[in-house]
Amino acid sequence: MEIESNGSGAQAAPRSGAIAPAPLLDKGDGNVPGNTWRSSWNRKQWMTRRAVIDRLRYWQANGYQCLWVTLTSSPGSSATRLRANFQALRKRIGRELGFPGLEYVCVDTREGHGVLHMIWAWKDPDARKKASFYVPFPWLQNSWSALHGAFHVNVKRIGGADRDARALSRYIVAQYCGDQKALVRISQSRAAVPFGRMRAQLLRMLKNLPERYEEGHKLIQGLSHEEFSRTFNGLLWRTFRNSWDALVRSRSCVAFGVTLIWSDGQLRKL
Repeated sequence: MEIESNGSGAQAAPRSGAIAPAPLLDKGDGNVPGNTWRSSWNRKQWMTRRAVIDRLRYWQANGYQCLWVTLTSSPGSSATRLRANFQALRKRIGRELGFPGLEYVCVDTREGHGVLHMIWAWKDPDARKKASFYVPFPWLQNSWSALHGAFHVNVKRIGGADRDARALSRYIVAQYCGDQKALVRISQSRAAVPFGRMRAQLLRMLKNLPERYEEGHKLIQGLSHEEFSRTFNGLLWRTFRNSWDALVRSRSCVAFGVTLIWSDGQLRKL
């Protein structure tokens, strides 16, 4: 079965007439290295990773199909038109390929003449269709060349497991955001859930839950004041991290034995 190369060493969509699954972006295929974790990431890098993994986890848990896409500029294309031309491409994808309402998260870098590293997500109205969203490589290359005057693009499927979200989000930061001078910005389509407000409300609620202090009381036995403070704070942040991951996926979580749900723009105790 013939798979067409996109010129970057990665597999792309099958040639016209061939029947083959779209390639996956995964560790097994050598696209996501396993040693990309950076213990010394700065705040901007952590925020970039958080934005990517939150959106990807939400999409994976709510029936979206996701693609990893790269769009480049060329010496003859306008770097200032990079994002505007992407939005034109996004509209064309909805109009010509039948994927309206395409959602995305985008890392914009100054590599070469400018590059957009993106995750695209689309939810098929028919939930039974698990692999209906794909943008053929030849179509993407021709459309991007017509819109932006650049030839090099890449498109791959993203697996639906949480390990795929964790590996890809680490890879994006380590590979493209290590040099802060290269990172221009991160942008996203409008989210169905306001992650920033939801995250702030969760942290505020956890800090004030009486059940948190009940758990802390169990820790105090045999600990010095300094040890207790460190352990108590560690408990809060571990609980927050686990609760947040669950909240992103399902708009509900359990923290300190209390069930919390996101409903009508507010986080509430059940």
